[in-house]
Amino acid sequence: MMKLVLLLFVLILATAPSSLSQCTPPAGGWTQANQQPSTCVPFPASIFSKPLPSNVGSHIVTTPSGPYTASSDTMINTMLTTSGAYQGGSFIYAGDIGNQNSSFYYGRSNANGDATYKFTACTYGEGAMSSALNVPFHLSHSGLYVGSGYDKNYVIWDQPNDNIFFGYQGNAGGGLGGFGGGQVIPACPGTTGHAGTDADPCPVSVNLTCGIAHGWSTNVDPRSTTYGGWESMGSLGPVGMVRLKELVDGHIYHALYLNEYFNNCDSGGHSLHVYPNLTGRGTSSCGGTGYAPSGALIFADYTPSQLADMCPASLCGTAGAHALPPWQYTMIEAMTKYGGYIGDGGLPGITQMRMESVLPYAKLGVPTPAPPGFSSTLSWLASQANSGCSGNCSLEMFKNVPLQGGTGIQSHLHVADQCIALGLAGQPGGCVGTPPPGAPIPSSAGAPSAPTGLTAVVQ
Repeated sequence: MMKLVLLLFVLILATAPSSLSQCTPPAGGWTQANQQPSTCVPFPASIFSKPLPSNVGSHIVTTPSGPYTASSDTMINTMLTTSGAYQGGSFIYAGDIGNQNSSFYYGRSNANGDATYKFTACTYGEGAMSSALNVPFHLSHSGLYVGSGYDKNYVIWDQPNDNIFFGYQGNAGGGLGGFGGGQVIPACPGTTGHAGTDADPCPVSVNLTCGIAHGWSTNVDPRSTTYGGWESMGSLGPVGMVRLKELVDGHIYHALYLNEYFNNCDSGGHSLHVYPNLTGRGTSSCGGTGYAPSGALIFADYTPSQLADMCPASLCGTAGAHALPPWQYTMIEAMTKYGGYIGDGGLPGITQMRMESVLPYAKLGVPTPAPPGFSSTLSWLASQANSGCSGNCSLEMFKNVPLQGGTGIQSHLHVADQCIALGLAGQPGGCVGTPPPGAPIPSSAGAPSAPTGLTAVVQ
C-alpha cells in the first residue's frame, strides 16, 4: 500500500508550474503596495525554489547514519511532540513585535523617490566580515524598522542594482537593547550630513549582521560561509520566507525555512549538519539524538487526491470533503511540493520561521495584502480556523489536519536524505535521477552524481 501512495505522490510533484514568472517589474519597480506575483520567487535556480524530485519517497532516512542519529519516523515524532507542543506556531505578530518575522523592504532608485544608503559597520556576529559593507543600496527615506523580540530579521531588495541585503540579530543587547526593536536604519538624509543620493549615500552602522546576494532571478546558490555566525544554514535574505501575499494568493512556489525545538549537536555543542547547511554553526539549542540535523529536508507525502480532499473552495473551485482553511492548505501544499529545510532551533514543534512582518507596511502607511472584504492580512487570517489569531496569529500549520489514508499528519511527514538536496544542486553525492518538473538543474551546475546508496523504498 505504501508503494502505491509513493507512486501517487510522484504525480503531485509534476503539478508544479512549468515556468516561473520572469519577475519583470513595472516602471519604477515593485513596492509594498504593488508587489511581485507569488510566482516571482527569489533565486529560482537554487534548490530552495525547486520542486521535490519524483524519487524523493525512495530516499527517506530509514536507519540512523552519520549526522542522522535516528530514523525519519523517530525524528518527526521527536520534533512534533517535544514539550507537549505537537503543532508549533509559525507566528505573524501585530504591532512592533517581530520574533522570527522578516521585515521585507523594496528599494527603488533616487529618481523613483528612495534614498541611497551604505553599511559602514555591522557589529553583530560576524558582520565585520561582511562583503555588504560600503555597497550602496536604496531604501525609503524613512529608513528601516525591525520588530522587538528574538531573531530579528530584515530583507532589502535593492532593485536598481538587483542586490538583496539581509540582516539578523538574536537576543543580544547593544543598539537594539536586547529584545528591543525599532528603527535600525534612520531616516535619510536626516541628520547625517549626507544627501542620500547615489553620489552621496547616508552611512549606516547597525548592531546586526549584514549579508548580501546578487540576482533575485539569477542567483543559483544564495548562501554565504562567512556572514552571520548565528544563522546556521547560511542562507541569505528571502530564502524560505513566506510573504503575506503568498498566503493570500494561496500558493507558495518554494521550500519553507523550518525551525525545530532543538538541534542535534556533537560533543562540542556544534550542530550536526547536512547539505545545504555548509557551516554547522548557529544554534544555542542543542538537544538529544532524536532531532534532525541542521539543514535536513522535511516533506509531506500527500497524493493529488489527498490534497484535493483538503483543498478549500476558494483555491480549488469545489471544496474537498475535509477542506482546510485557505492559509493552512497553502502551507501543507508547499510542504508537499517543495518541502522545508531545518534552518534553526529554539521553538517547540516544526515551525515556519521566516514569516513576513507587518511592520514595514505599518511604517510606510500601506495596507497589508488581503482578499476583497478584508482590511488586512491579519483580519483575513483571524476569520479562519486553526490560525490562533488574537491580535497576533500563531498559525499552527499541522493542527487538526484531517486523516488521509487512515493516518494523521505525523505519518505523512518524512526526513529525506541529503542526497536529494545535493542532487537538486547538481553536487556530488546527489540522487536526483532527472531534473524536477519546471525547474531544471542549471547546466553550469553539472549533472547529478550517482546515488549515495540510500535507495530503500519505504514498505
